[in-house]
Amino acid sequence: MSFPIRLENVPTETKSLALTLIDYDAVSVCGFPWIHWVSCDIQGSLTEIPENISANPVGNIKQGKNSFSSNFVWRKRPANHLPLYRTNSAEARS
Repeated sequence: MSFPIRLENVPTETKSLALTLIDYDAVSVCGFPWIHWVSCDIQGSLTEIPENISANPVGNIKQGKNSFSSNFVWRKRPANHLPLYRTNSAEARS
């Protein structure tokens, strides 16, 4: 289950967002950065990415595969550190 993510300071002209949840600290455990979730075409007008959006997509969201070859966010246990989340605004494609 994915957790909700509050979005702040997104420029008003943003058409869509891309988001990756990658755990770079996993390198010491599994030998590579662990991909929890990859998504794009998240509506730029959202102020929060809702809980469990990976299983119940909203709008035209597209999802890539994680390190388990699944579309869903997967977490074995709560992280004991603050993970790095990256978002990128994208221009709308015609």
